[in-house]
Parts: sequence; structure tokens; C-alpha cells
Amino acid sequence: MTKIRFSKNELLTSARQTPVVLGVAGASFASAQAGIEAFRSIPYEELPLDIKQQLRRDGTRGELRSEQEAREVYEHNVPNEAKGDVESIRSITNDPEIDWGHIEPRSQGGSDTADNGVYIDSSTNQSIGDRSMTSQEVAEARGFTQEVAEINSPGTTGDFGAVLGEVLDVTAMGSLMGAGLVAGMRMAQAKGLRDAGQDALAEQVEETIAIGAMGGAVNASVRGCSAAVTQVVLGANPLTAGIGLMGPEIVSLVRQNETLSADEKVVKVASISGKCAMAAGLCALGPIGFVGLAGLSVWSAYRQGQHAGAGLKKAF
Repeated sequence: MTKIRFSKNELLTSARQTPVVLGVAGASFASAQAGIEAFRSIPYEELPLDIKQQLRRDGTRGELRSEQEAREVYEHNVPNEAKGDVESIRSITNDPEIDWGHIEPRSQGGSDTADNGVYIDSSTNQSIGDRSMTSQEVAEARGFTQEVAEINSPGTTGDFGAVLGEVLDVTAMGSLMGAGLVAGMRMAQAKGLRDAGQDALAEQVEETIAIGAMGGAVNASVRGCSAAVTQVVLGANPLTAGIGLMGPEIVSLVRQNETLSADEKVVKVASISGKCAMAAGLCALGPIGFVGLAGLSVWSAYRQGQHAGAGLKKAF
């Protein structure tokens, strides 16, 4: 009888816990879906000389703007999406097929200041000619240069608002996915118990679904936020995502550094490294990896419940 009570308690304890792999799975899926970009905004002072010179002459009749005016053109006319990469900036400012066009033409008193200009493809600029640009044309020009910037700077952006939104998206989506995965596992486990004739125990496991889902939501949201921030800072790729997903374990290891022996540190580092590699592989596989791991987890939970129920039945 003691063995039976221990087995039941062990099963229920397991049902109340949130498996790390589910938090990793939910957060990795959210990270892949959000498309995190690394944030870097190159200040005007660090731009190459050819770009600075182009910013000083763009849209003028040969005369050069002052450094301050060129800085304003960079800050206000170059899309944020381009500012994380020099070549992306150059693809806007130094492309002969892209002009700095006047919103109000010089013939009508328009100036060469940043607030009166927009980067626009040269053919469109020529078709507009010596007239004022409409608000729609200005919007289309900005959309055009933004698209050029995104094409030339994949995975990097100077738009802090955009990356902040992506981090929040990963956190929220990871929370939902983590909660759903844990709830699915608990229901599968309870189903396995019922199929093994352990209805009472199945009901006890079902009572843990809400708590388990909450734990899964917290676990996946923390890992999702950690993965997103890591990619924003270090660059967006499966390796940095994997490191970020194991952020809680890495932080825990740093905190325990003074209390662990050398052997314990080696074991923990090896364990975390293996989990980082697993998480990175999962991120590299994208939705396929998530669906596969989710399906395997649910199936394993069902089989666990079924086998545990059958074992308890035999014990009686």
C-alpha cells in the first residue's frame, strides 16, 4: 500500500510541474513567428565619409549642406529600418536611382531642409516635375524607401519601437503557447489514466490543468522575452535564440557560481550547453520542430498516464 500511495503522489507531483521543454517549445515558436530583428542604430558621426558627403549634397544644386543640416536629413529622411546597417543606409542615400525629392519645389519657395524632402525613386521624381508632391506621393515615397531598407538589412533594424513590439509579441505569444501545451499534456495524461481505468486519479490530474497552464504561460513568457532580448542585442539567428531560451538556467548558474564546486559547475555547464543546442535546433526547424515536439509531448503524456494507471491497477 505504501508503494501505491508513493506512486500516486509521484504522478500527481509530476502533473503539477511544468516541463522545461514545453516552455522552450512555446517560446521558440513565438520567436520564429515574430521574426525578431537585431537592434542597432548607427549615429551620424559614425557614418562613412561618402555617405556624409552624399547627405550634404542630396537634392541640392551642387552646394553642400552644413553638417547639422546633413544630420537632420539622415535622422528625418532615412528610414529607421536602414539605420542598423551601413550598406542599407548607402542603398538609400547613394543609389543613383533614388533621389532626394522636394515636397515643395524650389520654384515655389521650397527649401533643402529635411522637413521639405523625402527619398524617392528617380523616375517618379522626374514625373512629378516642378510641382508640389501630394500627401499620397509622400507616403508612397516613404513606403518605397522603407521597403528598400528592409530588403538590404535583413535581420537588423534601427527602429527601437519595432523591436520592442517584437519582444512584447514573443512574450505574449509564448505565454499562450506555453499555457496551451501544458494544458494539452495534462488532458492527455488524464485521458491515459481514464483509459487505464483510473478515473479518480484522472480527475485529480484534471484539477491541475489550470495551475499547470499558468505555470506553462509564465515559463514560456519568461523564456520568450529572454530569447527576444538576446536576439535584439546579439543578432537574430537560431544560436542566439537557443541561448536566450535557456536564459533562466544561465542566470541561475551565475547566481550559484560561488556555492557550486568545480565538478558541479562542469555538470551544469554541460547540461545547459546541451539544452542550448537543443533549443537552437528547434528554432532552426521552425514550426516543423514545434509541431513535432508538441505532438511528441502530448503523446508521451498520454502514454505516461496509461502506463502509470495500468501499473497502479496491477499493484492492487
